[in-house]
Amino acid sequence: GIHLAQDCMDRRFNSELETTRNLVSVMEMMKLASATINFAEIERSYREMGADDQMIMLEFEAWSGAALLTNAEVSDLIRRVCRL
Repeated sequence: GIHLAQDCMDRRFNSELETTRNLVSVMEMMKLASATINFAEIERSYREMGADDQMIMLEFEAWSGAALLTNAEVSDLIRRVCRL
């Protein structure tokens, strides 16, 4: 769901993702989710697959959102950003 919202951000729906939050908001989410998510390991894994800084930020947002947001909140995010 988070990746769908990220795809809607530029309104082209072309699989070119953009974060739905600014850097500070993503970092705040990461701090809250850090008790259950190992972000260093996520970064290492994605870097090994060739991910750049933008992709890492997108993944940090997605993993944090998955850990912190309810299904209803993710649905609301999709409705808001995708304007469904």
